[in-house]
Amino acid sequence: MPSGKGYGHVWRRHASGKTKIGNPKNKTLHGKAHPKAKKAMNNKRTKNAKIYAGIRLHKALRPERPNGEKTTKHVHSNQDMHAVIPKSINEALILDILGNRDAVSASGESVLLAQILSSFTKSMRKLSYMAGISNGMFLYRINKLQKRYAWYQDSIKDLSEFFEKAGYIASSYDIFPDKVVIKLYGTGPDLGGNMHVFESGVISGFLTAAIGHYVPVSEEECRHSGASYCRFSTSNSKSAEGVDKGHLRHINALAKYISDGNPQAKSGKFSKSYLNLIYQVIMEREYLDNMKDLLGYFGKTILQMSNARKSKKLKVGDLAALAQQNINLLNLGKLNIKSANALDAELMFDSSQSRSEFVELAVAFLSGVLGKNMARDAKLKSENDLYSIRINKKNK
Repeated sequence: MPSGKGYGHVWRRHASGKTKIGNPKNKTLHGKAHPKAKKAMNNKRTKNAKIYAGIRLHKALRPERPNGEKTTKHVHSNQDMHAVIPKSINEALILDILGNRDAVSASGESVLLAQILSSFTKSMRKLSYMAGISNGMFLYRINKLQKRYAWYQDSIKDLSEFFEKAGYIASSYDIFPDKVVIKLYGTGPDLGGNMHVFESGVISGFLTAAIGHYVPVSEEECRHSGASYCRFSTSNSKSAEGVDKGHLRHINALAKYISDGNPQAKSGKFSKSYLNLIYQVIMEREYLDNMKDLLGYFGKTILQMSNARKSKKLKVGDLAALAQQNINLLNLGKLNIKSANALDAELMFDSSQSRSEFVELAVAFLSGVLGKNMARDAKLKSENDLYSIRINKKNK
């Protein structure tokens, strides 16, 4: 303790509990500080506090690694879609849709035909639904890399916008405590049934990845069965593969829709990548023969309806025009007619349709349209990413 006599020592207590005798300079009697000395001390403390705070801020922004190397603070930003490396054809197609990288659009009729084929039988519907789930889960993961969702509800908007990028005119969604409802708007004929098994799977896969457990989805209303929109719901959803209907009448209805008037004027425009995404299901080898038979039947039905409309058998030149019109409308390849009278033509494909299965499907459709007049080279030619097959008139 201070002695109380003259300029006594100043005793300061440290955090350790030990005491230390300080410098009595500028101290008054009984250890009280002079006003000027007290002001100088406060200024020094303020300066030291600011310096210390600055050091702490600097370290927070640019921490040091154990080896002394400087690091920068990581800032989350939206990742570029181009930086994502796809691991499959489906993933590449989804990235094309999200990035709007399609140079050529597909007709609404071609997408509708693919939807009919991919849901034609019970096993095909199951395969289509499961393929949609796989694609939907990847769609969620790629969107989450960009958006960093806090809640799964935040992601539904991006799912809805994906279908708009794919080609649907508009979309909307509602999130209820016990279910999610998504509506897709577009144009197209009334075929008397629900067509969107693949889309149900995409929505199911997206929500399954977002929520963390399987979410079944079914199409409760469809614009192809008389509704004004396609309505998908997670509430009391029936198994997509459990519904069995006579899809031949759907193919007949689509053939009539295409044969009547000018379908190009009615057609909506879809992303060609979306069409190819659905075709990945159709081109499974175990179902390919059935799909070829159905497309042959579809082409033959269009031919019969055209004959009935003109009340006579079509000539070779008319057949060539009919084949070219519909092959282009349905995006089953590009038909180049070199000589209509002799039916000398070449069927060409771009790199996105380079699989031999796609060529087989297109040829099956043309076989239905051209019937006995069609012959073709067995060998597929490839040059500069263009795939072609020669079509000649059969010798009688």
